[in-house]
Amino acid sequence: MVVNSILQRLNKGEKVFEIEGLYDSPSKAFFIFNLYKVISRPLVIITSRQDSAEELFADINFFLSHQSTIRNSQSEITPYYFPPWELLPYEPISPHSDISGERLKTLSSLIESRSDFILLIPVESLIQKIPPKEILRDAVLGFGVGDCLERDLISEYLITGGYKSSDIVEDKGEFSVRGGILDIYPPDSHNPYRIEFAGDEIESIREFDPATQRSIGEVRDIKIIPAREMILKKDILENGIRRIEEEKCVSDEILNRIKNGFSIPGFENLAPYFYERMDTVFDYISPDAIVILDEPTLLYKKIEDFWKLIEREYEQAIKRKDISPLPDKFYIPKDKIKKYLESRILIQLKTLKIDSSLSDAESLQAGGIKSLQSFKGNFDLFLNSLDEWAEGGFRVIIVTHTEGQSERLREMLETEVGNKDYGFCIFVTGRLSKGIVAPSERLVFITEEDIFGPSRKLKARKRRKGESFSAGLSGLKTGDYVVHVDHGIGQYLGTRDIRVDDITEEFLDIEYADSEKLYIPMDSLKFIQKYIGGGSGITPPLNKLGLASWHKTKERVKKSIKEMAVDLLKIYATREIIDGFSFSPDVHWHREFADSFEYDETEDQLQAISDVIADMEKNKPMDRLICGDVGYGKTEVAIRAAFKAVFDGKQVALLCPTTILAQQHFQTFNTRFHSFPIKIEVLSRFRTKKEQAGIISGLENGGIDIVIGTHRLLQGDIKFKDLGLLIIDEEQRFGVSHKEKLKKLRETLDVLTLTATPIPRTLHMALAGTRDLSIIETPPQNRIAIKTFVRKFGDEIIRQALLREMDRGGQTFFVHNRVESIYSMAKYVQSLVPNARTAVIHGQMHEREMEKVMIEFVNGGYDVLVCTAIIESGLDIPAANTIIINHADKFGLAQLYQLRGRVGRERHQAYAYLLISLEDILSGSARERLMAIEELSELGAGFKLAARDMEIRGAGNILGPQQSGHITAVGFDLYCKLLEEAVMELKGEPIEESVEPSMKLRMKGYLPKEYVSDLNQRLDIYKRIDILETVEDVNPLRDELKDRYGVMPEPAEILLSTAELRILSRNLKIEKVDVSGNRMTLTFNKSTPVSAETIIRFGKKDSGVVKFLSEDTIQFSIRDGDWQERYGDIKNSLQVLASVC
Repeated sequence: MVVNSILQRLNKGEKVFEIEGLYDSPSKAFFIFNLYKVISRPLVIITSRQDSAEELFADINFFLSHQSTIRNSQSEITPYYFPPWELLPYEPISPHSDISGERLKTLSSLIESRSDFILLIPVESLIQKIPPKEILRDAVLGFGVGDCLERDLISEYLITGGYKSSDIVEDKGEFSVRGGILDIYPPDSHNPYRIEFAGDEIESIREFDPATQRSIGEVRDIKIIPAREMILKKDILENGIRRIEEEKCVSDEILNRIKNGFSIPGFENLAPYFYERMDTVFDYISPDAIVILDEPTLLYKKIEDFWKLIEREYEQAIKRKDISPLPDKFYIPKDKIKKYLESRILIQLKTLKIDSSLSDAESLQAGGIKSLQSFKGNFDLFLNSLDEWAEGGFRVIIVTHTEGQSERLREMLETEVGNKDYGFCIFVTGRLSKGIVAPSERLVFITEEDIFGPSRKLKARKRRKGESFSAGLSGLKTGDYVVHVDHGIGQYLGTRDIRVDDITEEFLDIEYADSEKLYIPMDSLKFIQKYIGGGSGITPPLNKLGLASWHKTKERVKKSIKEMAVDLLKIYATREIIDGFSFSPDVHWHREFADSFEYDETEDQLQAISDVIADMEKNKPMDRLICGDVGYGKTEVAIRAAFKAVFDGKQVALLCPTTILAQQHFQTFNTRFHSFPIKIEVLSRFRTKKEQAGIISGLENGGIDIVIGTHRLLQGDIKFKDLGLLIIDEEQRFGVSHKEKLKKLRETLDVLTLTATPIPRTLHMALAGTRDLSIIETPPQNRIAIKTFVRKFGDEIIRQALLREMDRGGQTFFVHNRVESIYSMAKYVQSLVPNARTAVIHGQMHEREMEKVMIEFVNGGYDVLVCTAIIESGLDIPAANTIIINHADKFGLAQLYQLRGRVGRERHQAYAYLLISLEDILSGSARERLMAIEELSELGAGFKLAARDMEIRGAGNILGPQQSGHITAVGFDLYCKLLEEAVMELKGEPIEESVEPSMKLRMKGYLPKEYVSDLNQRLDIYKRIDILETVEDVNPLRDELKDRYGVMPEPAEILLSTAELRILSRNLKIEKVDVSGNRMTLTFNKSTPVSAETIIRFGKKDSGVVKFLSEDTIQFSIRDGDWQERYGDIKNSLQVLASVC
């Protein structure tokens, strides 16, 4: 093997080696894997491109993960990846916390590692200088259960390391201190940690789920790394500020922010002022590390190009008066890079023999490692190759993404070859970018893509549950509008402490018309909701307390809702009468198809799939709506339904509102079905008349199983042999005539509708029994949140955005929604970055031209796509990670959100620029929209936007636009409650009268501010307590409070105990519970299930004397002890009373 030759020559003192004949990433990865196994020294691989480093990192990881299969040996070795910031030099933006976290994790691991690592590093990361090694080493904090630490010192350490104090820890780089609890989310950790102290001693360390805030497991010890690369101890900070003041390199405003401990965008660019010396990656690795240059000719060219970029951006930064230390302070000069490399043992991987400036070393051949030619779905060709390899004594390692795919391939081999022995084939699960053959080792690696054809390269994703759609009182701010069930719309002014019965209680301060006030105690929040009504820019009128106008408004809305509910129930009832096709139950083929899905499904995605399968197996026509934000997995639900339909011999039609979306779905379906004999076609204006005629014929004679198309599918000449399932994507975007045709199809056909418009859960519950809905509300977590900026239109901002994306090998959308000037805009964009490959696309283009441009852009043929909003839905191009939206103020909030969703599909930092004209004066509503979209940049922001603007749109899509006015009148949550009651009444279901007991218990519970210091968290907990329905619901909430905030103080225990008594009283329809001394008086509502006979039985069972004070009021004795005794007696009495009913 060539690696043995390298070892021999190393032992003779040679330092430079050239390896030829490695043509792709897996070949290079296999060579590096073998090299490490033989040499056992640290390896540093430098690439010219970021994507090359990432692909090589993934391939090396694959070989290391399966070394026991490949070599029958196992050694502990960790590959590390050191990503670049993904910013232009001197750009006044800070790197994303995920990127900084990965960099810091790698650097801290390198400090601890000796010889057991492989490091992948793109040249941009190599050139940029980094914090001194000793500073990072001192900044890593390790501790465990039983250790003693001063919490104040930990907080100081965390702030020094760039952590941000937060009320709730949800994102990396945040921490929170609540009494004896410290929550912290290190940037290199999958989950945050909760550290509980007893004094200064660490009592426990628990991982917790950032979505639920609940602990999920205990750990003994942890290591905390800084949250940013600027690690500023007091002396470093003071020295840096002094240097900045001396050089006057920032404005007084920025300097004051730094002095006061505030971060600023692009703060990391100031590093050379704070550190007397900055290190390089070479300072972090041992001198005996071997450096591998991937394609040195390309690499040295990239160094030259990157330094030109550094110098150009430095000049631009000087012109902008931005933070701008001299280039050689922040980046390694070219000559020093060469010296660094010449001082190391160097291996150069070359596809072709090209003279190197570093040496005249004799080239070594890479042992014949070569790429595997794809079989492109030709299974017979694959089998022939297996036979040849068997004769040659090869071991064949078949790489599939899932166990299900492995099982399917085994079955296919058994079916096709009968008694042939394929024991030399080994199945493993994992990801390898491409198959290779290593003749010298008699090894073949084949991926499922090599066998069946290409599929999307997907990265593992970790998901967490999305936010609830219900607004509740979360995020309530002073000035927000609220709705009280009995009093109407008021304005929240904050909270007020009021003394009642010698106890200071916290009240919500609500102002109504004429400055009248309503004070609502915190334990009575059940009847109040945050107002969501007419969308942005609409201010609801305040109601006047004590007048009948609010009651009249509710009655008017109720009447309209009832009329609408009648129509909804008629449609539902009609569908229940008609017989439809009952699809057969799932068999192993369905399970195998499900197993070939490359992600782990989320609970709500699995529920949606289960709902659809159950609907299809009924003998009634399905009409189900699947709701989920951009990228949440709706398409996979549709694909499972399509597979089920085709398996039973039925045809499937997928209807899309745009040609581009149809084309995208066509690619997705082809990828997903690539290993199954299913014929898929797309019918749109991208097709010629001849092609369309062939597709129409195939639909009529049954030759086509699945057709994807626009409204063309609804035209009269389209006939199906046996259509069994219609899938509609974004139905609300079709015209009235198209909707009428769809309405008729619904009567006899299984219909599945997909929408990216968030449908609030409250509306979902209200519509139960009138419309079948499945909601997917779990966002993908393999993405980094999109950085969003609102900026004035200008040359420099556009140029920077385009250059940054091009520098990392990515693509950019430039949205200009005016066809008449789009070509002029494209020419302008081209003038800013002359080497950018620019294309134009808009809805008025000829079909063939549009298709050609789209395919070229998808395949990486263009750097910039200047386009109209035609790209709004469906376009999924992982390499496109920047979008620039011109005249952003002219778009609605929902449209801006959809457009921004076109980027951020990969692990790279994505950017969205919302540009406004220099001349334009923004209207109030436009300013509000842009502020909202800029603020809500985090993952799953669609749910928060729903609360701002999209809930009304979502309701309008399902209920009809005429209902929007009623929602505005009473607020969204109350509207949903009235709708739910109307549906229940029309279905003949009983609507129980709600009785809310008045509780006078001589004990008052509340959440002390020192226990739960954040007002919004207190409001949320009070609200959750108030809506508890069963006594069994109380203990989980009690456990959660102890988990999140520590041991509960007495007032908090009383609050939850009172909640239990309130629930028991509510269930018995008790209007009033009054405790005085050792006497308890209960007053019953007329609808109570408690009768006089029941009370007599209760008296006998409770062994006490029961007095009837009136026909609806009784009195009996309890102990007059402390609150726990009173609580115990009251609870026991209410439970006994319930048991004898």
